[in-house]
Amino acid sequence: MAAKTPSSEEEPELPKLPVPPLQQTLATYLRCVQPLVPEEQFRRSQAIVQRFGAPGGLGEILQQKLLERQEKTANWVSEYWLNDMYLNNRLALPVNSSPAVIFVRQHFQDTNDQLRFAAKLISGVLNYKALLDSHSIPTDCAKGQLSGQQLCMKQYYGLFSSYRLPGHTQDTLVAQKSSVMPEPEHIIVACCNQFVVGRDGTCGVVCEHSPFDGIVLVQCTEHLLKLMMSSSKKLVRADSVSELPAPRRLRWKCSPEIQGLLASSAEKLQCIVKNLDFTVYKFDNYGKTFIKKQKCSPDAFIQVALQLAFYRLHKRLVPTYESASIRRFQEGRVDNIRSATPEALSFVKAITDHKTAMPDLEKLLLLKDAIRAQTEYTVMAITGMAIDNHLLGLRELARDMCKELPEMFTDETYLMSNRFVLSTSQVPTTMEMFCCYGPVVPDGYGACYNPQPEGILFCISSFHSCKETSSTKFARAVEESLIEMRDLCCRPQSATGKPLSAKEKPTRPSQSHKP
Repeated sequence: MAAKTPSSEEEPELPKLPVPPLQQTLATYLRCVQPLVPEEQFRRSQAIVQRFGAPGGLGEILQQKLLERQEKTANWVSEYWLNDMYLNNRLALPVNSSPAVIFVRQHFQDTNDQLRFAAKLISGVLNYKALLDSHSIPTDCAKGQLSGQQLCMKQYYGLFSSYRLPGHTQDTLVAQKSSVMPEPEHIIVACCNQFVVGRDGTCGVVCEHSPFDGIVLVQCTEHLLKLMMSSSKKLVRADSVSELPAPRRLRWKCSPEIQGLLASSAEKLQCIVKNLDFTVYKFDNYGKTFIKKQKCSPDAFIQVALQLAFYRLHKRLVPTYESASIRRFQEGRVDNIRSATPEALSFVKAITDHKTAMPDLEKLLLLKDAIRAQTEYTVMAITGMAIDNHLLGLRELARDMCKELPEMFTDETYLMSNRFVLSTSQVPTTMEMFCCYGPVVPDGYGACYNPQPEGILFCISSFHSCKETSSTKFARAVEESLIEMRDLCCRPQSATGKPLSAKEKPTRPSQSHKP
């Protein structure tokens, strides 16, 4: 019986991704970049944006084209986003693009132990693929902000049935049932490849990121590990095994030229690995339980802490990427939460400015305001109203329609704003494992975090080749920031200097600005 492929009838009825209002996106864009550039540069960019968005101007023409594209497609941004985020990337995929999930270290007594673990892993993968083929995977529902809504499941079906076909200038994501790739009917066991079962007990998985987001890999991995833990320690040979052909080693015919290129690629990969400055840090002073008691979103709280940590080290804020799921919509993947907000800048300046004696109450109000702004942007992103996908769609339509790319998309501020020095993502797990990835720019950081009830696990990455960055120093700055933010929340304070009672809480300043 052929494997079932996803169909619109089997997917939950989901709305199409909306196209945000043009003027709203342009106003939000200016608000996002203002804390990141000098005043004079901001004024120049502001004038460029105003010209682009003028009545009857190019921006409105492109917006109308985008609305027409929304009507004709299941998801107006998916093709643009996939190409821009992954398939146009010419960098080596390990470290630069492919994430990894690391399991808890195993304690193999001998090679047979290692092989048993690998066999159970393969059995678990086949079990999960059978669930996918029969569409027995329960539909995911949103967690965190605006929780409960059903999510698009399309990504799951690319997990074991797609691959990335290399191209000179752009790769292609090839899916099962296409004219290029036949139905998969085999397992390839490779040495030092995707699923890794090391002799020293180091185990995990590395994945090519273009078919699916990190949460899909985590869900699959948790299923595998739970199945392996619950299964019998003693492997039993199934009757059907005798019907299978014996495994055979694949022997590749490679010309001397190809052999040389493979050797060169292996050397380049080792250089990339050696250049990676990676640290795993467990913050155990508190976790999301404490943060929730402060009536704050744990994710927003941690994002503000990351901004403070970066500012401590580098005395500035930078374009920050936090992935936000838009799976509430048909074929939705992610958009970007821009965490370097004006409110975050006000807070980190107040905390690090030791020349001005600001009362703790005012600092706390600034912290709450930064968390509020982060939470509001998160809601905007997950409901399809963020700016990055929208600007990408306008840019790609302009590329097709105009002889030259409009000034809006060649402006130095726009180019800077898309160079994410701080690339972050929350990847929660229910089992002992963690997700990690590399920075997306040479002088940047990757910061993947996993909030637990009584702790927060951080995976921080940077490159040794950049003398301005250090993963260890950044992890230490994150620790200092989280502790200072906790102390600020716990310190008795009031405007008159008297301690607050347990029921008293400071009020938040009114907000007159518009997004």
